Amino acid sequence: MRRAVGAAARRLVTQHRWASSAASYNEDIEVRWRDMDRYGHVNNTRYLEWMEVVRCNLLHRLSTESGLPGMDGEPGEVSPIVGAISIKYIRPVTWPDTVTLENLFSEIKDNSCTLNTRGTNTAGDVVFIATCKIVMVNYTTGKRTSIPSELESRMREHEGDFSG
Repeated sequence: MRRAVGAAARRLVTQHRWASSAASYNEDIEVRWRDMDRYGHVNNTRYLEWMEVVRCNLLHRLSTESGLPGMDGEPGEVSPIVGAISIKYIRPVTWPDTVTLENLFSEIKDNSCTLNTRGTNTAGDVVFIATCKIVMVNYTTGKRTSIPSELESRMREHEGDFSG
């Protein structure tokens, strides 16, 4: 059974290559002992937490570099919210390890975009691939709104997608 799962994971990885032409935003996450579950690997919910931390850091960085407020959801501000997340778990992660999350934007539209994330362990193995649809919302009206042009411009510097 393990051999079949490993082969399927290898096929999945070869089908999803990370675009190397774009400048991905990368952050390292150190696996903590408490991240593991009773089955001896990192619990699936931790991947969502890791993605949240990196997504918030990335968007805060880009908004600050764009001269926009930190987009923290104060009334009257435009802020990103998560519309959908999809994760493909490829290999189990265990402690101790460090997972590098590489991030690129794609499908940048008027009021939404997709953040593509690839996680790799210290051995260089891809451990998960994820997509997160981000929607811009005006917190006063509670409705979708356009991505500020300054932020969109910065997002496009980190634009790319899976290929292959």
